[in-house]
Amino acid sequence: MTPPQGSVRLLAIDLDGTLLDSHQKISNRNVRALKRAHKDGIHVAIVTGRRSSATRLLTSALDFPHFQITSAGALISSTTHGTMTARFWKPERLERFLRHVALFRPRTFLIAQAEGPGEILCENPDRQDPHVDRYIRLNGDFIVRSQCLDNPAPRNILQVAFLGGLDRMETLRDRVSEFPDLDSVSVAQTRYPERDFELVDVVEAGADKGHALGWLAETLDIESSDAMAIGDNLADQSMLQYAGHPVVMANGHEALKALWPVTGTNDADGVATAVEKYCLQGS
Repeated sequence: MTPPQGSVRLLAIDLDGTLLDSHQKISNRNVRALKRAHKDGIHVAIVTGRRSSATRLLTSALDFPHFQITSAGALISSTTHGTMTARFWKPERLERFLRHVALFRPRTFLIAQAEGPGEILCENPDRQDPHVDRYIRLNGDFIVRSQCLDNPAPRNILQVAFLGGLDRMETLRDRVSEFPDLDSVSVAQTRYPERDFELVDVVEAGADKGHALGWLAETLDIESSDAMAIGDNLADQSMLQYAGHPVVMANGHEALKALWPVTGTNDADGVATAVEKYCLQGS
Protein backbone atom coordinates (compact mmCIF):
# COMPACT_ATOMS: atom_id res chain seq x y z
CA MET A 1 0.00 0.00 0.00
CA THR A 2 1.31 3.46 -0.91
CA PRO A 3 1.67 5.62 2.22
CA PRO A 4 0.31 9.15 2.17
CA GLN A 5 3.12 11.69 2.43
CA GLY A 6 3.83 12.52 6.04
CA SER A 7 2.81 9.10 7.41
CA VAL A 8 6.32 7.58 7.39
CA ARG A 9 8.19 8.13 10.66
CA LEU A 10 10.96 5.53 10.33
CA LEU A 11 12.84 4.89 7.09
CA ALA A 12 15.00 1.74 6.90
CA ILE A 13 17.35 1.37 3.94
CA ASP A 14 19.55 -1.53 2.91
CA LEU A 15 23.07 -0.66 1.78
CA ASP A 16 24.50 -2.89 -0.98
CA GLY A 17 22.36 -2.96 -4.10
CA THR A 18 20.06 -0.34 -2.60
CA LEU A 19 21.63 2.86 -1.25
CA LEU A 20 25.05 2.15 -2.75
CA ASP A 21 25.44 2.25 -6.52
CA SER A 22 27.54 -0.21 -8.51
CA HIS A 23 30.67 1.74 -7.55
CA GLN A 24 29.94 1.50 -3.82
CA LYS A 25 28.99 5.18 -3.63
CA ILE A 26 25.93 7.05 -2.38
CA SER A 27 24.70 9.43 -5.05
CA ASN A 28 24.22 13.13 -4.32
CA ARG A 29 20.51 12.83 -5.01
CA ASN A 30 20.17 9.99 -2.50
CA VAL A 31 22.06 12.02 0.11
CA ARG A 32 19.83 15.04 -0.47
CA ALA A 33 16.65 12.96 -0.19
CA LEU A 34 17.73 11.38 3.09
CA LYS A 35 18.80 14.73 4.51
CA ARG A 36 15.38 16.14 3.65
CA ALA A 37 13.69 13.16 5.27
CA HIS A 38 15.72 13.74 8.44
CA LYS A 39 14.89 17.44 8.38
CA ASP A 40 11.20 16.53 8.08
CA GLY A 41 11.45 14.52 11.30
CA ILE A 42 11.78 11.03 9.79
CA HIS A 43 14.19 8.70 11.59
CA VAL A 44 16.64 7.16 9.12
CA ALA A 45 18.22 3.73 9.68
CA ILE A 46 20.81 2.04 7.48
CA VAL A 47 20.28 -1.74 7.63
CA THR A 48 23.00 -4.04 6.35
CA GLY A 49 24.85 -7.31 6.72
CA ARG A 50 28.13 -5.40 6.78
CA ARG A 51 30.23 -4.75 9.87
CA SER A 52 29.72 -1.54 11.81
CA SER A 53 33.09 0.01 10.93
CA ALA A 54 32.67 -0.74 7.22
CA THR A 55 29.18 0.74 7.30
CA ARG A 56 30.39 3.96 8.91
CA LEU A 57 33.01 4.36 6.20
CA LEU A 58 30.60 3.73 3.33
CA THR A 59 27.95 6.09 4.74
CA SER A 60 30.23 8.98 5.70
CA ALA A 61 28.30 11.24 3.30
CA LEU A 62 25.25 10.96 5.56
CA ASP A 63 26.38 13.75 7.87
CA PHE A 64 23.24 13.89 10.00
CA PRO A 65 22.16 11.80 13.01
CA HIS A 66 20.87 8.38 12.02
CA PHE A 67 20.75 4.78 13.14
CA GLN A 68 22.76 1.83 11.84
CA ILE A 69 21.61 -1.79 12.03
CA THR A 70 24.65 -3.86 11.10
CA SER A 71 25.90 -7.47 11.13
CA ALA A 72 22.63 -8.64 9.56
CA GLY A 73 20.61 -7.21 12.46
CA ALA A 74 22.73 -8.26 15.44
CA LEU A 75 24.05 -4.77 16.28
CA ILE A 76 22.02 -1.57 16.54
CA SER A 77 23.77 1.75 17.03
CA SER A 78 23.26 5.47 16.75
CA THR A 79 25.73 7.83 15.11
CA THR A 80 25.29 10.17 18.05
CA HIS A 81 25.18 7.76 21.01
CA GLY A 82 27.02 4.64 19.84
CA THR A 83 25.86 1.09 20.56
CA MET A 84 22.23 0.74 21.60
CA THR A 85 21.95 -3.06 21.75
CA ALA A 86 23.88 -6.10 20.58
CA ARG A 87 22.83 -9.72 20.20
CA PHE A 88 25.82 -12.02 20.62
CA TRP A 89 25.99 -15.71 19.85
CA LYS A 90 25.88 -17.83 22.97
CA PRO A 91 29.40 -19.39 23.04
CA GLU A 92 28.16 -22.94 23.64
CA ARG A 93 25.69 -22.75 20.76
CA LEU A 94 28.33 -21.17 18.52
CA GLU A 95 30.72 -24.03 19.24
CA ARG A 96 28.05 -26.61 18.36
CA PHE A 97 27.11 -24.74 15.19
CA LEU A 98 30.67 -24.34 13.97
CA ARG A 99 31.31 -28.05 14.50
CA HIS A 100 28.10 -28.84 12.62
CA VAL A 101 29.31 -26.86 9.57
CA ALA A 102 33.00 -27.75 9.98
CA LEU A 103 33.25 -28.90 6.36
CA PHE A 104 32.78 -25.25 5.32
CA ARG A 105 35.43 -23.83 7.67
CA PRO A 106 37.56 -22.50 4.75
CA ARG A 107 34.62 -20.21 3.86
CA THR A 108 33.62 -19.29 7.42
CA PHE A 109 34.17 -15.85 8.95
CA LEU A 110 33.14 -14.76 12.44
CA ILE A 111 32.18 -11.11 12.84
CA ALA A 112 32.98 -9.75 16.30
CA GLN A 113 32.11 -6.55 18.08
CA ALA A 114 35.57 -5.01 17.93
CA GLU A 115 37.47 -2.20 16.22
CA GLY A 116 40.40 -2.89 13.93
CA PRO A 117 42.21 -6.24 13.83
CA GLY A 118 39.92 -8.88 15.30
CA GLU A 119 36.68 -7.58 13.78
CA ILE A 120 36.83 -10.67 11.55
CA LEU A 121 38.06 -14.09 12.65
CA CYS A 122 38.81 -17.04 10.39
CA GLU A 123 40.73 -20.27 10.59
CA ASN A 124 42.18 -21.50 7.30
CA PRO A 125 40.49 -19.63 4.43
CA ASP A 126 40.52 -21.14 0.96
CA ARG A 127 42.25 -18.47 -1.08
CA GLN A 128 41.88 -20.60 -4.20
CA ASP A 129 38.23 -19.59 -4.10
CA PRO A 130 38.11 -16.17 -5.84
CA HIS A 131 35.27 -14.95 -3.60
CA VAL A 132 37.18 -15.82 -0.43
CA ASP A 133 40.39 -14.35 -1.81
CA ARG A 134 38.67 -11.07 -2.71
CA TYR A 135 37.08 -10.83 0.74
CA ILE A 136 40.46 -11.28 2.42
CA ARG A 137 42.14 -8.74 0.16
CA LEU A 138 39.45 -6.14 0.91
CA ASN A 139 39.32 -6.80 4.66
CA GLY A 140 42.84 -7.95 5.50
CA ASP A 141 43.48 -5.18 8.04
CA PHE A 142 40.58 -6.43 10.17
CA ILE A 143 41.18 -10.20 9.97
CA VAL A 144 42.80 -12.29 12.67
CA ARG A 145 43.40 -15.99 12.04
CA SER A 146 42.61 -18.51 14.73
CA GLN A 147 44.01 -22.01 15.10
CA CYS A 148 40.54 -23.33 15.95
CA LEU A 149 37.42 -21.15 15.84
CA ASP A 150 35.32 -23.44 18.00
CA ASN A 151 37.66 -24.31 20.86
CA PRO A 152 36.66 -22.26 22.69
CA ALA A 153 34.30 -20.04 20.73
CA PRO A 154 34.76 -16.29 21.32
CA ARG A 155 32.15 -14.49 23.43
CA ASN A 156 31.78 -11.32 21.33
CA ILE A 157 30.54 -12.84 18.05
CA LEU A 158 27.61 -11.12 16.38
CA GLN A 159 27.43 -12.97 13.09
CA VAL A 160 28.71 -16.06 11.30
CA ALA A 161 29.25 -15.28 7.62
CA PHE A 162 29.83 -17.74 4.80
CA LEU A 163 30.63 -16.86 1.20
CA GLY A 164 31.25 -18.65 -2.05
CA GLY A 165 29.71 -19.81 -5.31
CA LEU A 166 25.98 -20.48 -5.55
CA ASP A 167 26.20 -24.29 -5.63
CA ARG A 168 28.55 -24.47 -2.66
CA MET A 169 26.40 -22.08 -0.64
CA GLU A 170 23.28 -24.09 -1.46
CA THR A 171 25.03 -27.14 -0.01
CA LEU A 172 25.95 -25.08 3.04
CA ARG A 173 22.35 -23.96 3.56
CA ASP A 174 21.21 -27.56 3.34
CA ARG A 175 23.70 -28.43 6.06
CA VAL A 176 22.61 -25.49 8.21
CA SER A 177 18.99 -26.63 7.90
CA GLU A 178 20.03 -29.89 9.63
CA PHE A 179 21.43 -28.08 12.68
CA PRO A 180 19.66 -29.67 15.70
CA ASP A 181 19.18 -26.26 17.34
CA LEU A 182 17.91 -24.59 14.16
CA ASP A 183 15.12 -22.69 15.93
CA SER A 184 17.75 -20.82 17.91
CA VAL A 185 19.32 -19.15 14.87
CA SER A 186 18.25 -16.97 11.95
CA VAL A 187 19.64 -17.52 8.44
CA ALA A 188 19.72 -14.91 5.66
CA GLN A 189 21.02 -15.25 2.13
CA THR A 190 22.18 -12.62 -0.34
CA ARG A 191 22.42 -13.97 -3.89
CA TYR A 192 24.17 -12.51 -6.94
CA PRO A 193 23.55 -15.07 -9.72
CA GLU A 194 25.28 -12.96 -12.36
CA ARG A 195 28.49 -13.22 -10.29
CA ASP A 196 27.95 -16.82 -9.13
CA PHE A 197 28.25 -15.43 -5.61
CA GLU A 198 26.25 -15.84 -2.41
CA LEU A 199 26.58 -14.63 1.17
CA VAL A 200 24.94 -16.54 4.00
CA ASP A 201 24.64 -14.79 7.37
CA VAL A 202 23.66 -16.67 10.52
CA VAL A 203 22.78 -14.81 13.73
CA GLU A 204 20.97 -15.66 16.94
CA ALA A 205 17.20 -16.06 16.52
CA GLY A 206 15.53 -12.68 16.87
CA ALA A 207 18.64 -10.83 15.69
CA ASP A 208 17.73 -10.59 11.99
CA LYS A 209 17.01 -7.36 10.13
CA GLY A 210 13.26 -7.54 10.69
CA HIS A 211 13.47 -8.07 14.45
CA ALA A 212 16.13 -5.37 14.70
CA LEU A 213 13.94 -2.90 12.86
CA GLY A 214 11.06 -3.84 15.15
CA TRP A 215 13.22 -3.26 18.23
CA LEU A 216 14.28 0.16 16.95
CA ALA A 217 10.71 1.13 16.09
CA GLU A 218 9.48 0.12 19.54
CA THR A 219 12.32 2.08 21.17
CA LEU A 220 11.27 5.14 19.16
CA ASP A 221 7.56 4.51 19.91
CA ILE A 222 6.78 4.03 16.22
CA GLU A 223 4.25 1.53 14.87
CA SER A 224 5.23 -0.82 12.06
CA SER A 225 2.52 0.84 9.97
CA ASP A 226 4.58 4.05 10.08
CA ALA A 227 7.81 2.35 8.98
CA MET A 228 9.09 2.17 5.42
CA ALA A 229 11.81 -0.25 4.30
CA ILE A 230 13.73 -0.29 1.02
CA GLY A 231 15.77 -3.34 -0.02
CA ASP A 232 16.87 -5.48 -2.92
CA ASN A 233 17.86 -8.99 -1.85
CA LEU A 234 16.54 -11.99 0.05
CA ALA A 235 18.37 -10.91 3.21
CA ASP A 236 16.07 -7.87 3.30
CA GLN A 237 12.87 -9.90 3.33
CA SER A 238 12.33 -9.86 7.10
CA MET A 239 12.51 -6.07 7.33
CA LEU A 240 10.34 -5.64 4.24
CA GLN A 241 7.76 -7.91 5.86
CA TYR A 242 7.91 -5.92 9.10
CA ALA A 243 7.49 -2.47 7.56
CA GLY A 244 4.04 -1.18 6.75
CA HIS A 245 5.45 0.31 3.57
CA PRO A 246 7.96 -2.00 1.84
CA VAL A 247 9.67 -0.95 -1.40
CA VAL A 248 11.95 -3.08 -3.59
CA MET A 249 14.69 -1.90 -5.92
CA ALA A 250 14.25 -2.54 -9.66
CA ASN A 251 17.57 -4.40 -9.59
CA GLY A 252 16.27 -6.53 -6.73
CA HIS A 253 15.43 -10.21 -6.46
CA GLU A 254 12.45 -11.25 -8.60
CA ALA A 255 10.73 -12.95 -5.65
CA LEU A 256 10.66 -9.65 -3.75
CA LYS A 257 9.55 -7.59 -6.75
CA ALA A 258 6.60 -9.93 -7.15
CA LEU A 259 5.40 -9.05 -3.64
CA TRP A 260 5.89 -5.31 -3.15
CA PRO A 261 6.08 -1.94 -4.95
CA VAL A 262 9.20 -1.36 -7.03
CA THR A 263 11.30 1.79 -7.34
CA GLY A 264 14.27 2.53 -9.63
CA THR A 265 17.62 0.75 -9.63
CA ASN A 266 20.52 1.50 -7.32
CA ASP A 267 22.32 3.14 -10.27
CA ALA A 268 19.31 5.37 -11.01
CA ASP A 269 18.74 6.84 -7.53
CA GLY A 270 15.97 4.37 -6.71
CA VAL A 271 16.14 5.24 -2.99
CA ALA A 272 15.67 8.95 -3.68
CA THR A 273 12.81 8.20 -6.06
CA ALA A 274 10.97 6.23 -3.37
CA VAL A 275 11.70 8.71 -0.58
CA GLU A 276 10.58 11.67 -2.69
CA LYS A 277 7.42 9.87 -3.75
CA TYR A 278 6.32 8.39 -0.43
CA CYS A 279 7.92 10.46 2.33
CA LEU A 280 8.75 14.05 1.43
CA GLN A 281 6.25 16.86 1.58
CA GLY A 282 5.99 18.94 -1.58
CA SER A 283 7.95 16.53 -3.83
